[in-house]
Amino acid sequence: MSAKSRNSSTEIDRPFDRQVLKDATEIANQYQIILSQEEGVWYGRGLELSGTFGDGKTPAACVTARGHGYKGMSDYIRAAALRNAS
Repeated sequence: MSAKSRNSSTEIDRPFDRQVLKDATEIANQYQIILSQEEGVWYGRGLELSGTFGDGKTPAACVTARGHGYKGMSDYIRAAALRNAS
């Protein structure tokens, strides 16, 4: 394996193996999000990932919120998995 190939295989933005991505998607689709509404704003928190939060004007906006919420947690988990895989 070339040095370039070796280095690129540990990059966080490298593509996942299709089967790994399929398995991870199936697991993530089972996560539950608890939603509530207060004064016109939707708030959500992960049931299994209790450190994740989101908010938005609609339930969909709440669930897809970027930053420290669900997306941030998934980015963190992916980075940790890739670090441990190398």
